[in-house]
Amino acid sequence: MKSIRRTIGAAVIGAVAMASGAIAGTLGQQAVLTTLQSGKLEFDAGSVASFGGGGDAGGSFTFNHGSSREKGTYSVAENGVVTCYKKNGKPYYSFVVEDENGVKSFRYVSGRNKGKSFSFK
Repeated sequence: MKSIRRTIGAAVIGAVAMASGAIAGTLGQQAVLTTLQSGKLEFDAGSVASFGGGGDAGGSFTFNHGSSREKGTYSVAENGVVTCYKKNGKPYYSFVVEDENGVKSFRYVSGRNKGKSFSFK
């Protein structure tokens, strides 16, 4: 019985440690706004994004992906989740900005790229 409790306890502690490590590098609202509004953002996959201010926690954006382009507005929640909206107000996708050892990246949390990460150049 003791070994079962220890095994379960170790599994729970491991899961908590992994979960907190997974979100440890996620930036909060103000850090995300500062990062997004710092100028053109280039990604390792070749895309270039521009995020302009326009409100307390959002504004307009443009993503250029080679021959295609996305434009719309965005908002940043207090927890740092960025939601991008099409011109008609429907959401494109959501992402978080992560910083792991000085390397920043986007990790999509919804949309067609959900789960994928793209590092800044």
